[in-house]
Amino acid sequence: MNSSLPDDARPFDRELFLSTLINNLPGIVYRCANDRDRTLLSISDGCREITGYDPADFTGTGTVAFHDIIVPEYGEGIRQKLQRLRETGGVFEAEYRIRTKNGELRWVLDRGRGIFAGDGKLLYLEGCIMDVTARNREILACIRSNHQLRLYLGVHEHDALNEIMILKGYLELSKQSINEPGRIDGYLRKGQSSLDRLLQVFEFTRTFCHSVGATVPVWQNVDTIVRDASASLPLRKVNVIMECPDLEVFADPSLPMVFRILIDNALRHGGDRLTRIRIFSQTTEDGRILVCADDGTGISENGRQNLFQRGYGENHGAGLFLVRQILDTTGITIRETGSYGNGARFEMTVPEGGYRFRTGTMPSNPDGS
Repeated sequence: MNSSLPDDARPFDRELFLSTLINNLPGIVYRCANDRDRTLLSISDGCREITGYDPADFTGTGTVAFHDIIVPEYGEGIRQKLQRLRETGGVFEAEYRIRTKNGELRWVLDRGRGIFAGDGKLLYLEGCIMDVTARNREILACIRSNHQLRLYLGVHEHDALNEIMILKGYLELSKQSINEPGRIDGYLRKGQSSLDRLLQVFEFTRTFCHSVGATVPVWQNVDTIVRDASASLPLRKVNVIMECPDLEVFADPSLPMVFRILIDNALRHGGDRLTRIRIFSQTTEDGRILVCADDGTGISENGRQNLFQRGYGENHGAGLFLVRQILDTTGITIRETGSYGNGARFEMTVPEGGYRFRTGTMPSNPDGS
């Protein structure tokens, strides 16, 4: 009979209000028993978004215990904090990693408070769990970027000071040779070369600082950025084959530059036999490998030794050095595993948790075939 009344005239249902509020809150709200495994007595609907499991999977006759999805290395630390809570009360807080239903690793922040009986015995633990994966990735990426910038700027400060001292020396020699035009001309030419190197150091530094760590990392679709990166390159009759339609990678926003440099290098150095550049991925024990392979000339053993060194390649002398630094911002490593005469092959290993599939499923050809 009350259903015909306007909302503000119906009796207030406190239980319904609290249930709706809890289930609509972001993250997980829970109550668990005071036992070793923190058996869940109640958990909100937010667990679906964070863990991939339904609330019923964790409670009652459910087949999953929450502690089973916690990465084992964090278990002992959580148990120690619970023991302190039993002894001293206060707030329980722990940050740890969980493995979701689809196998993805996520960071969560768990904060709760004990519910105690009159005799001081801990009855329950009530709290909330928030997904802090994105925050932690951004923090780690910022730390990596700052570390790279410090190392890089330290090296280039040394290089710049060396060139300035050399230039200063040639100017001083020129002053001392004012009556010897031939000597002055030689000193000025050498001083000009030193100045050119100094300008190259500054240009390289500008490119590096504007490309690496300028903004926080984001999720990026591999096929989309490869398509965008290759759009402005003179592909001629070379086919760029993209086989990662659902793969997304958490990386520096300069990731398109990585593929632009890799594809551009293949076009420049692949030779007349180059007909295709293929982008695909494979699963390994260390994560997922993203491969950029071509059927061109390949890279000689001597060339491979200095491939990722500072100043090697194109792009104002940054080349593959810049590629490595951009990828390292989010822990992606790169190596070249091709063979001379059979094409170049660059393998980028994306760490676990740094890649995902837009459809939520693994591709039908995880081996890249």
